Amino acid sequence: MPPKRPADVQSVAMSDSDDNNVIAVRRGDRPGKRSRPTPAPSVTPDDRFEAMHVSLREMQHRIAVQDDKFATLETSLDKLVTSVTLLSDRLQPHGIIRETPPRHVAPVPQQTLAGMTPGDATQSLFPWVDEATLKDVVAQKLDVNHLARLVPPEYRQKAPTAAAMGSWLFDPTSGKTTPILDATNNYGKHFPDSPTLVHALLVYSAIRQLYDTEDQRLRIGFTMFIRQLTIWTSPSSRLPWAAVLNYAIAFFRKYQAHPDPQKWVDIDIQLFAEHVSNSTSPAKAAPSKKRAQVCINFNSKKGCTWDKCYRPHVCESCGSKGHPAHECKSDKSK
Repeated sequence: MPPKRPADVQSVAMSDSDDNNVIAVRRGDRPGKRSRPTPAPSVTPDDRFEAMHVSLREMQHRIAVQDDKFATLETSLDKLVTSVTLLSDRLQPHGIIRETPPRHVAPVPQQTLAGMTPGDATQSLFPWVDEATLKDVVAQKLDVNHLARLVPPEYRQKAPTAAAMGSWLFDPTSGKTTPILDATNNYGKHFPDSPTLVHALLVYSAIRQLYDTEDQRLRIGFTMFIRQLTIWTSPSSRLPWAAVLNYAIAFFRKYQAHPDPQKWVDIDIQLFAEHVSNSTSPAKAAPSKKRAQVCINFNSKKGCTWDKCYRPHVCESCGSKGHPAHECKSDKSK
């Protein structure tokens, strides 16, 4: 016969759902009596504040990590943009990358020249430049016929009262003669000499630089172009002013809106050959009044054979009749 189990651990027929009675039987308590739960520790305001402080520090740390990531990404993008720009500048002259028109971006006022904006600086330095001309200069669309508007009114040349004589203009008031540059334009009238043209180009260059402070190559480009013109117009070059002026006008019309400032540094061989190298040597002085009235053929060895010659048959050297200049024995002919 099997031994009996102790009464405190004796099996009692009960259902699985009556867990409390099972625990009570094992402990020796009466079935159906439940134990009281242990109360949870109370949370003080200091504990809550400390927990919030810890959470805030964790959030700040996460934000700092994100800021570092964004800063690293921004630096990488700047390097990428710089690399693409350098590559574009190298490939564009070879025609690999085509030029694209600039996007229209709202102008942002820039501080330049003693804290003034480009508009204020232009008004302060060049008050005679009207608004329409200023807009054309900034847009790189200035009509070459309006280039003289950049010269102050007190320095602009007025149209002389003159009568055309072949390829020369004769002013009866002063007795001076000036060459006619081109009958189809007024460039020679507005720019009779090199200083007047240089004055207009310097004002144009200054306005372009005031409104385009990012591209510092403009300054050296315009400076080298003006320097080349002054070399060609120096007394030692012996180039006619008409040829140099026509080259400058054609060059300005061709390269005013070109995006590469290097074009202003280099000499355009095609324009040089067309306007400068094919020009004649400097024009000689106009013939004197005395020589224009004397018969040239009479004073030459071949003599004058025209029966109706209206020019005086006198010696070109001494003014006497009866002998030509090549037979003159007076002191004036020596």
